[in-house]
Amino acid sequence: MTDEKPAEGEPRLATAAQWKLCEQLYEETHWQRQYGKEAFMTLPREDASRHIAAVKERKVSEQGMAAANETRQQFDKIGFGMVYKLIWKASSEANLATKLSKEQFEDAVIGEYALFKGCQKSCRQWVEDGGLK
Repeated sequence: MTDEKPAEGEPRLATAAQWKLCEQLYEETHWQRQYGKEAFMTLPREDASRHIAAVKERKVSEQGMAAANETRQQFDKIGFGMVYKLIWKASSEANLATKLSKEQFEDAVIGEYALFKGCQKSCRQWVEDGGLK
């Protein structure tokens, strides 16, 4: 690779590092490529930088929207442990003939945990609405 300097008055062209970064951003965003390598390398550096900035901005925007739309359930370890112990105690005190199977036990714990989380959410809303004053 040679370091050829452009003639006086000619714009400096995009670099291989800029192309590599742009190519990585294309792959990460799955954005339709606006430039192939040859076309990109003929761009002035400033235009290449602006294009890279636009692709980066889109990537950040998409990540922000994905994070805002994410409705992943938060796992409450303390609450789950409490529900698990309650179900375990209830099932261990049951008659031997009516013991829960593994699947029944898991279903009971998951069901009670879902009920617990719903009640917890309702209680928080009640407090926010002025309860306990």
